[in-house]
Amino acid sequence: MAAEAAEPLGVPVFPVVAYGVTPYFREFPGSISLRVETHLALVRDILDSMAHSGFKRIMICNGHGGNGAAQQLAQEWAADHPGCKVLFHNWWNAPKRGPKFRPSIPIRRMVLGWKTSPGPACPA
Repeated sequence: MAAEAAEPLGVPVFPVVAYGVTPYFREFPGSISLRVETHLALVRDILDSMAHSGFKRIMICNGHGGNGAAQQLAQEWAADHPGCKVLFHNWWNAPKRGPKFRPSIPIRRMVLGWKTSPGPACPA
């Protein structure tokens, strides 16, 4: 979905981060969950790397309710990097998704497909 949206704009889409914060799935064999601090360190390292490479506008497209702490991190990170803007988007909040897709529990420019996903990216 991110690649299709970014193609006409000519902005890159980075790979999905396939792991997130899902401790409630630990009882299912093969489930992998990151600690919150691990996930936040991963997101921060990705944002730092993108900024170092010249990206000024970054979109994170989140696909999992358990990754909410990354949204606060993105806001904090952007405040510490005045030359960069970060948009954090939960895919289920897209206008055409509607209530049936919303989770039942609260929870340069780029689009990262992410289980927490920094999305299309485009150098400044």
